[in-house]
Amino acid sequence: MLPLLRPIAGVSLGVSGTSRRVFLSVFLLLAALSGCDDPSADEFVRRAETYRQEGNFSASIIELKNALQKDPRNARARFLLGQNYLVIRNFAGAEKELLRARDYGFDA
Repeated sequence: MLPLLRPIAGVSLGVSGTSRRVFLSVFLLLAALSGCDDPSADEFVRRAETYRQEGNFSASIIELKNALQKDPRNARARFLLGQNYLVIRNFAGAEKELLRARDYGFDA
């Protein structure tokens, strides 16, 4: 059996306490996320609508982009993304998304 390695007082192994805490935090976060269900595009859109109502447009945009990764032809997500882009004054992005929403059958 191998003996357990113990740090010798006053000798650094090259890893600070802060680095160990960060590593442990990241590890625990990844472990927790691996057990989560994979949300559907509709769930991302619902979250985006909630963020939009709260005035958190950047979070809403992120959720809508996540929805579009799941379902690129989601017309509602494209419409809401276009609306969010209008609010943040990204007019080129807004036009692109609103036209795509129309092309995919969204009827405002």
